[in-house]
Amino acid sequence: MQSNDYKKELKDLFNISTIRYIEDSNRKIIIGTNTYNDFSEYPQELRFKKPFNFNNLSNEWQTIWRSFGNNWNKERQLFRYFWDESRDFFQSYLLYINNFEEFLPLCFDENPDSKNKMDILSLNCELTLRSMYECGKQAVDILQKINSKLLQTEELLFCNKFSETRNKFLTHYHNPRKYPNFIFDPVYFSVMGTGSLFEIRIHIPNKQERIFSAFINFRSDYFRLETILVNAIKKMSEIKSNK
Repeated sequence: MQSNDYKKELKDLFNISTIRYIEDSNRKIIIGTNTYNDFSEYPQELRFKKPFNFNNLSNEWQTIWRSFGNNWNKERQLFRYFWDESRDFFQSYLLYINNFEEFLPLCFDENPDSKNKMDILSLNCELTLRSMYECGKQAVDILQKINSKLLQTEELLFCNKFSETRNKFLTHYHNPRKYPNFIFDPVYFSVMGTGSLFEIRIHIPNKQERIFSAFINFRSDYFRLETILVNAIKKMSEIKSNK
């Protein structure tokens, strides 16, 4: 089986999602790169970057909410949905890093109880990572329904890629639409290292296991979408306050 047989599909997959690079079964990078132009984008550096405090947006949100008065309408409901999904997106990442940081010191502890605790913490990290992408994708979808003009072209492109990462690798991994030759296998334990990327193993149904592996900088995905959502809420507040 030659990697070139699937090169077009892999390239398309790379272009529509937040994949950083793809390796073949020999660990040779065939698409993308594992180098960074900006040192701050390294996973090791992003580990120490503090997430935005969502509570700091309470004034902006109150401005938006007051603009509707006491009347219920579809736009008001969309804002409510957007606020909840955005808050859950932020909280998901906070829970991930809390569980992750509690997990790390236990790696050097031989106590059997610590091993059991590590299993629980790693499962928590899996659940929070899935929640991060799920809630982030929902926030993006609702934001575009509210006002797609709040997003710049580059932001919209990233939002679409973020959504496809959720769609292909965390939700429809076993039967991805438009990719019948592949089964995607998210390796959640891959996010438990200090400089780790999220690995997605790619299998060929009934033929070959792990013929490729795709790698996603999930921490970078979070912070890029975090910035987009924060800016969108601030823009909404400004628009509402000027009416």
